[in-house]
Amino acid sequence: MTRNDRGAAGGAGRARTRAPGARSRTARLRPLAGALVLALTLPAAAAHATTGIGAHGPVTEAYGWFPEWYEDASGLRLELCVDGPYCLSTAEGGVPRPDEPARFPDNFPDEAFWWAADSTLTYPGGSALLSLGQEAAFANGPVAPGDQVAFGRIRIRATGLVPNAWYRFTHPFGQIDLQAVDKAPRVVNHTADAGCTAPPCDDAFGRLSDSVVGPDFLQWDTTQSAPPEGYVGNPAVPHRVTGSRFVPEGATEPANFFAVQRIDGRGGAVVQDVGRTDFFLLQGKLAGPPRGHFAAAPLRFPDRTVGTSAVREATIRNTGSGVLRLGDPRVAGADASDLWVAGGTCAFPVTLDPHLRVIEFDGMFVRRPAADSVRPSDTAGSASVETSVA
Repeated sequence: MTRNDRGAAGGAGRARTRAPGARSRTARLRPLAGALVLALTLPAAAAHATTGIGAHGPVTEAYGWFPEWYEDASGLRLELCVDGPYCLSTAEGGVPRPDEPARFPDNFPDEAFWWAADSTLTYPGGSALLSLGQEAAFANGPVAPGDQVAFGRIRIRATGLVPNAWYRFTHPFGQIDLQAVDKAPRVVNHTADAGCTAPPCDDAFGRLSDSVVGPDFLQWDTTQSAPPEGYVGNPAVPHRVTGSRFVPEGATEPANFFAVQRIDGRGGAVVQDVGRTDFFLLQGKLAGPPRGHFAAAPLRFPDRTVGTSAVREATIRNTGSGVLRLGDPRVAGADASDLWVAGGTCAFPVTLDPHLRVIEFDGMFVRRPAADSVRPSDTAGSASVETSVA
């Protein structure tokens, strides 16, 4: 994806970014109750769009008087990527003298990223582009002391869709419904920025917590392959990702993908699946150790009588590039006091390397005595197994 696609919503011919201002087992398991879901989550997957990433490091001259790094909810820290083989500013010639170290202000990029992810979806008659980023820029374009701004961005652009029709765009941090306009070829052109979009930003770099990007940065899914050492991805190589906590309605897995669906109006029902891709171009330079990422598919348990147990095998994957340390599991949910986790082939706490690991739970047992009566008016309860990241 070009810098123009990631840049601000100004003229289509503009070649560089402008800053925004410059322009389960059931609890009380009952007969006749439908099958319930036991979700193994860390933490529980979000049902709606999530918060941005505002925790940051010191603001220093070496990083252009921007924060040296931002830290996501998992503890992953990414530094401002101003030079290095897998930095967008390096790949796109953002430093005036690329053979020399970056130095503010005379050899510093006019835009750089703590993190960025681009995805391109092609479908009959057109394509959709998704750009996500945690970005540093200058309010009036060129590098200038005092003009520093920083923001989280989502940008969606699409061609070849039906004018005036509504479409749902699903991405790793949420969903948005947009109406196509009759302005071919680009019938969708949406940008939303949040953060410190106008200088001075000295005490306002934490405002990126209002961005759609988060609570975790996406990183390469290491079950496909590992990223380059010191990075969470390579912006020149399409790759599957991990890090989403957004679970669309009716889905069981987080949305580590970009998808377009036609709907019958804002907030309406899906009438057509336009397309989906799991591949992203990803940039992020580590400012600390790599972090693991928890992934587990939900388990479904059938109806069971109070006092009995069931055995299910839970596949827990560490899809990140660092180790994943899991604390003791516990039962959560509205009926948590009725259940417990017992046995299993893996003792907790446990450390998972960036490889597949299978854990078998020997059962979820109802604490109520079997003689406890079940009223006809009882309805199915719910619970989930949760564990903590060390």
